[in-house]
Amino acid sequence: MKRRILLFAVAAVLCASVMTGQQSKPKYLSYGVAFYNLENLFDTIPNNPLGRDLEYTPSGQKQWGSKQYWNKINNLAQAISAMTTQTTSMGPAIIGVSEIENKSVLDDLVKAEPIKKWLLQVVHHDSCAEWTLDFFTIHACSDCSM
Repeated sequence: MKRRILLFAVAAVLCASVMTGQQSKPKYLSYGVAFYNLENLFDTIPNNPLGRDLEYTPSGQKQWGSKQYWNKINNLAQAISAMTTQTTSMGPAIIGVSEIENKSVLDDLVKAEPIKKWLLQVVHHDSCAEWTLDFFTIHACSDCSM
């Protein structure tokens, strides 16, 4: 709970416009914040000790193979790349995401071509739920840590 409060506090600070410069007309920096439910982003490797990821394998119920995995990665990256505005042309500074199997799938996502240039970094928060899905934060701030 403390992590969530801290995350929201950081997001609120980043969302606030920061005045810069001593010009006659003030200039502001804007930072976007987003949340995206990635809806069961699983790799194709059965690595859950309780077998809760078996349906997302090539031999599982969903017949989840490399082609499906990389299509989903690229489609999600394309959708994230559209999260821009005139004042946030490099996308949100912070993106909260959920329903991800593990950190490696998110590492693949931030390296996908549509958002690769944003140089996003991954922060992992283990889920305490019985299900295997975790919550993560992706941030673009290269000179800060979470």
